[in-house]
Amino acid sequence: VVGTHAQFTFVSARVAEYYGVSASDLRASAGRFYDCIEDPDRVRDELRRTFSETSGLLSHVHRARGADGTWRWMELLARVQREPDGSITYHGYAHDVTERRRSEAEREALVAKLEARNREMEQFTYTISHDLKSPLVTIRGFVSGIEEDLRAGRLERALADLGRVRAASEKMSRMLSELLELSRVGRVAHVPSEIRVGDAIAEARELISARLAMRPVGILIEGEDVRVHADRTRLVQVFQNLLENAVKYMGDQPAPMLRVRCWDEGTDVRIDVVDNGMGIAPAHH
Repeated sequence: VVGTHAQFTFVSARVAEYYGVSASDLRASAGRFYDCIEDPDRVRDELRRTFSETSGLLSHVHRARGADGTWRWMELLARVQREPDGSITYHGYAHDVTERRRSEAEREALVAKLEARNREMEQFTYTISHDLKSPLVTIRGFVSGIEEDLRAGRLERALADLGRVRAASEKMSRMLSELLELSRVGRVAHVPSEIRVGDAIAEARELISARLAMRPVGILIEGEDVRVHADRTRLVQVFQNLLENAVKYMGDQPAPMLRVRCWDEGTDVRIDVVDNGMGIAPAHH
């Protein structure tokens, strides 16, 4: 290569298989090298820059279309030698690295998938620890109340609280069973059904009854007769988390209030959960 003029002095006959250009054509016109290369202008600029800035060994990967019309990933390996007259001579070869590139792409896809799974696992761990804590709060809260009721002889109230403790323990048992099933098959499946929104909210309120007993909060429900087609377990969990977080983060609000409003919007159902508490810090939105 002298200035912008390039010439091949030796070309293997196999070049036609990889680049679809005969050895004689390349020796006659080095520019034919780019005829079957993907994005030839970019490759030409990169090779010129590499040859002008590099001494010793160099490597360049590009896509080329062979004589059979198949696109291949080719790697050009060359040793650059600068001559006393200012010209550049390079000796090298190109070889097919399609399989290597495919393996690299598969590895990158696998790494990305593993990273996504790790993020999912972190979120799952947080969610399950949060959900398992709720029945424990209920059990702990009502056990102390049962002790007081028994000492005071309030048996009916103690029996009612025992029913709530039993329901909370059964809820935790179901969650643990689902957790074991999830670890076995990777996903817990629930068959969607038609659900009255008010029933899902009532079940969620019962699950956080201990927290509501510790911090009375007015709850107003509008549109509880609206029906949705959904996974009942997951819908109850959504309401449980929303209601529980609202109660937990009310702050010093003297008249805590929580409003759940449901209404039909054509084929969809809109549900708003609004509270007058301290809100969520912008950093956690």
